Amino acid sequence: MPYLFFTLVISIVVAVFAVQNAADVTVGFLMWTVQTSLVVVILGAALLGAVAMGFFTMMIKAKHYLYDKSLKFEIDQLKKENAKLKEEKQMLMHNQRNDALNKPTEEAKN
Repeated sequence: MPYLFFTLVISIVVAVFAVQNAADVTVGFLMWTVQTSLVVVILGAALLGAVAMGFFTMMIKAKHYLYDKSLKFEIDQLKKENAKLKEEKQMLMHNQRNDALNKPTEEAKN
């Protein structure tokens, strides 16, 4: 919610600034030259900045999504390994108990 409020405030400030500076300007880029209103230039620059930040944010979110996915996969693998080790531990403890119970009877036979 704070981001939405911040975006709204910035949008209003840019719009007011653009409307107050409505003079005609000549914009040159490489070999092109365009005569247009300063409002169009300001709003166009703000829009391009928003689009660039949107792509940047999407790249970061994609990176975090892939990292999160790899961590979840690793967690699943570790859970499986943990379950397997617990099962081995139970089997070893069971075998150890059986050996301990059988040992006195074998000694008594000798």
